Amino acid sequence: MIPDRRTHAPSPSPVPSSTLITVALTECTQKMLR
Repeated sequence: MIPDRRTHAPSPSPVPSSTLITVALTECTQKMLR
């Protein structure tokens, strides 16, 4: 298994990567609005 740089845990994280992308897009959108 290839260790994920985002998650330090060797086991698959319950949170899908799509959620992380959504959070990142939300933060970028808030910065642009301000």
